[in-house]
Amino acid sequence: MVCPQSARLGITLGADHLSQGLGTEALRLFLDHYFERMGFARLDLDVATTNLRAIRCYLSLGFRETSRHWEIACHPSYRALALEAQYRHFRGCFRRQGTALEVQFLDMALTKADWRQRTADAGTDTRSPQPFVA
Repeated sequence: MVCPQSARLGITLGADHLSQGLGTEALRLFLDHYFERMGFARLDLDVATTNLRAIRCYLSLGFRETSRHWEIACHPSYRALALEAQYRHFRGCFRRQGTALEVQFLDMALTKADWRQRTADAGTDTRSPQPFVA
């Protein structure tokens, strides 16, 4: 559920841009703008439990799990994750509901207060860098 002064986040990076810290850095800059300049109080997202990279990113930025839910596994990649032997460690992320295959999602949230506390504790300035003027 989205509360007033909140929004839901979705982010996708192409495979050639993964594992470079780009998503985490982009979100860090976005979150500062979202909370401090735009004045939002909370950001909600959901992420498939199979997306370990994204979950690590969100946790590192201070998001907390609020609940879990199941969705029909529409994307073709889910079938491979659910059925192929090399992905057996993901089997607990899937279930059968009648004839449908479902994948589990985490619902996560980050509040402005938690974001401010996290950045204060880290001693980092999360604001966008100012342009260099000669």
